[in-house]
Formats: sequence, structure tokens, C-alpha cells
Amino acid sequence: MMQTPGLMPLALSAGFGGIFVVALWLLPAELAGQRQVGRGATSIYLQALGSVPEFAAVRSWRVQQAQLTGCDDLLAGPSAKIADPQAMHRVAGACLKRADEVLRSSPTAAIAHLVRAQALAFLGRSVDAESALLLAQKTAPHEGWLAARRLRFVLLNNGLDVPLTGGTAPASEIDLALRADVLTVLQIDDYLPLLVQLYQRQTDRRAWLLAAVEKAPIARKRAFLALLRGALRGASNGGRG
Repeated sequence: MMQTPGLMPLALSAGFGGIFVVALWLLPAELAGQRQVGRGATSIYLQALGSVPEFAAVRSWRVQQAQLTGCDDLLAGPSAKIADPQAMHRVAGACLKRADEVLRSSPTAAIAHLVRAQALAFLGRSVDAESALLLAQKTAPHEGWLAARRLRFVLLNNGLDVPLTGGTAPASEIDLALRADVLTVLQIDDYLPLLVQLYQRQTDRRAWLLAAVEKAPIARKRAFLALLRGALRGASNGGRG
């Protein structure tokens, strides 16, 4: 049945009016989320000394992603190492809550799975943290920035004690996932210094790292080894000075 021409403008006005009302309803949370993204780690940890931080329940993926990468930095950054234990617990709980909220509407959001892994590890739930980390890798196996953050979490910050083996020993699922992350990171020049840091700082995991690197194309292995040799020479010269 054809719609009466005079009713068309009314229907359109009602539709746009509904969209406008919804936008007004969502706007305060969006603005609050954007303001929170600009806060520094010190400010958030100081707040957490007295109360549990709250992350605005924004719907914009751009702001959600900024919130979650901020949480990842909060839990992996230097402030986490010196924070009051209760404040650390509150920040981890707030980040876990926000990651869970995002995953309810976006179950394949890899950064949310990574934040869950970080928060669960800090809260002492290591088995759940390992499961979350595997989901983080499975949902975005080839994104370099996420692979670098996963390696930073497990290896550089000792956020999760997982069994990693070098040589030909059987590898666990999480071991294989992290080896794949090493290969992803190796493809990006900007992330090679992270692997050098891992080699220098994690002396007990050097065999594992080199075994992972060995699977890379020869050109990428050479790029990593050249950067590593330069770093080791610089450290040696600095030590003699």
C-alpha cells in the first residue's frame, strides 16, 4: 500500500527526532569517556587510593579502544610496579569490568581480551588470565601493535608466569601463540627494539626467543640480529666507560 505523501515528512521527522534523543542520551557518557582517556596513570592510581575508578560506558569504538589501550598501559606501565597494592587491585578490577562490558557487545575485540588477561593476572586468577590471553591472540593474530602488547605483558613485565620452552621441547598452546606473536612483531621495524629488550632483560628466556626468531624469513632475522648486536655493543662500551 502506498504511503500518503503528507505523512512522509512526519515519519521522517519522527525518525530523526528519535535519533537526536538517543544521541543526547549517549552524549554525556561519550564526553566523560573522552575526558578520561586524557588522564595520566599517576592521577588514576592516586584516585584509586580512595575509591574504585570508573570508566564511562561509552559506545563509540574509537573511545572504547582508547580506554582499553589506556588500561593496558596502566597495568603494564611503570606506575603499576610502584602503586599501592589496594590501588592496583582497584585499577585492575575497573579495567576488568570495562573489558567485560566491551566484550558483551564486541566479543572479538582483541584488546579487550588482552586487558582481561592483564587484570585477571593482577587479581591472582592466572588460569583465567591464560585463557583470556589465548583469546586475545586468536582474535587478532596478525596485528603487530597487539602482538607487541601481548609480548610486553608476558615477557617484559612478567605479568603472567607461563611455561616457555626453547629448542625442540614440546610447546604448549600459549607458547605457540607467543612464538607467533614474535614472528608478527619481527615483520615491523618499529617493533624490533622490543624484541631486543626482551633478549637483554629476560636472560632465562633467550633460548625461547631465538627459537621463535629462527622461524622468520632470513631478511627479518638479519634485521633483528643486526639491531641486537648494536645494542649489545653499546651496552658493552657503556659498561667499560
